[in-house]
Amino acid sequence: MADRQKVQAKLDQVKKSQEEFGTMIRNALNANTPEGDADAATMDAEFEKLEVEKLRLEAMLEVGPGEDILRSLPKAGAGAGAALDFVANLLPMAQQFGADQAVNLMRTLGVEGEKLEDYTKILNDFAKTFGPAGLLPENVPSFRQGIADVTGGATEYKPQTVPGEYFGTIAEFAGGAAALPIGGPVRSIAQSLVPALGSETAGQTARNYAPEYEELARFAAALATPVVASSITQPISRRMTLGPPDQIYANVPGSQRAQNVDLLKEMGMKDISAGQQVGSATLQKLEDVVEPTLSQKTDLTKMVLQRAGIEDGVATPNVIDKRAKELGKVFDDAEASVKEGFEISEGEKLLTLFDDANEMLSQGKIVGKTKKIIDAFSDNSVSGEAVSVAQLKLARFDLQKVMQSSLKNQDQVNYNLANDVLEVVDDMIERNVLKYNPKLLPTLQKTRTDYRALLTAERAVSGKGQDAASGLITPNSLDTAVKVREGVTATTRLRGTDVADISRAASEVLSPLPTVSAAGRRDIGGIAQSVKDFIPGYIARSQQDLLPMSSQDAISKIMQEQLLRSTGGLLTIPD
Repeated sequence: MADRQKVQAKLDQVKKSQEEFGTMIRNALNANTPEGDADAATMDAEFEKLEVEKLRLEAMLEVGPGEDILRSLPKAGAGAGAALDFVANLLPMAQQFGADQAVNLMRTLGVEGEKLEDYTKILNDFAKTFGPAGLLPENVPSFRQGIADVTGGATEYKPQTVPGEYFGTIAEFAGGAAALPIGGPVRSIAQSLVPALGSETAGQTARNYAPEYEELARFAAALATPVVASSITQPISRRMTLGPPDQIYANVPGSQRAQNVDLLKEMGMKDISAGQQVGSATLQKLEDVVEPTLSQKTDLTKMVLQRAGIEDGVATPNVIDKRAKELGKVFDDAEASVKEGFEISEGEKLLTLFDDANEMLSQGKIVGKTKKIIDAFSDNSVSGEAVSVAQLKLARFDLQKVMQSSLKNQDQVNYNLANDVLEVVDDMIERNVLKYNPKLLPTLQKTRTDYRALLTAERAVSGKGQDAASGLITPNSLDTAVKVREGVTATTRLRGTDVADISRAASEVLSPLPTVSAAGRRDIGGIAQSVKDFIPGYIARSQQDLLPMSSQDAISKIMQEQLLRSTGGLLTIPD
């Protein structure tokens, strides 16, 4: 590098000497004297010697395309430096804006006069010392210059061949994209290639036909090429990954899938794949997300348990039993407030529940304890006598035992009957609480809601398999539990708990794919299938944020990101 600098310095000196000789030769010839002509001839001979030396030195500096390309690669540092300088120039403005907003807030709160001036000075001093602009090194003209100094000027190399210019431009855009890694460094750098190629191609063309517009052509092409490329590639890539539009659930007129995705995210679902968001079987297979992931089942379990007032853990028996005991204390307090018995309407409802359940039984019979409770409380509704606390406690205990036993035996009729009878009992208790202990009413109402969610969670993990044994709730088990616990139409009707809404959303968005291949996608299998899916699979993994969007929204987002990624490359164009 040092030898090359010496040669370049000598070449510069030779060129300067040629300029001086050229001036003297012209002056001698303009004299129109024999002496002037003789001096001009002598100096012309010296000028020719300098020309030979200049050609020799230029030959020493000439590089082949391969070497030129290698020397152009460090220009990535120039692009990175330009991008960092762009951000650094924005920091003081952002810092000052924040300080100004704080001052405006204090003014709104009534701070004024000398006190406001003092506070303003304190804020400005604080921002200068600890704000983002204060973190930049002092006495550094620019990041780009600093990088050039560290690399001995390698980042500012001027390519001498067309291949070198192409690779230099690509390096500058890639360096800027790496400094501003929108969407991740790999994706950011990869997507800087198209605007770089477009910019250099436009610059080379303009240099040959309209040199005065070369810089403008480079800018325009860097900005326009991604637009054209995205407009062409996005429809193709979306068709490859999403499959036929008529096989995508989100495209069904009136679909609530987007709202259900938003609901799950708001409730705490951290990761929903693009294929699950839009309901594309083709994309889900490319993502290898054909059923709920373990993290999704964990998040779903947490959602349901939170509705039961449980913040930590999964739906294991010890967690459910602990919460049931906590809720039981509130029911104990509520039962102590009862001073009246059942009303006629409540007694009639109990008898109707018994008749309906009895008709649904294809085998077996109504559990004796449940029938005994119904008979006692329906008789009480006729007599109008008060129900003792002991009676209520025993009834609750017996009904819960019936529910637990029916759950283990998968006796849905007796489970539902015991649960519905318990709801009638709790309605009577709530009516008494409202009349005789109204302060307890809000707590009781929340407790009842939590208890319903708790029973749903318990039902959801009552089946067989690893998920149930691990206390994990799946979309299918939750859907079954909600329909059993809250009625067949509970997934479309809210009844005291938003678990039904969660179940409906999870059933639509997270349910496993059918075992039969969807969207007409033919499984070749083995290596052939892997090759066939390589490009669509890469797109599926790299565009998780874009695929759920409409094509137009995706292109707009790409444009915004490309503009930021291309900052480094764009700001090096004038050089």
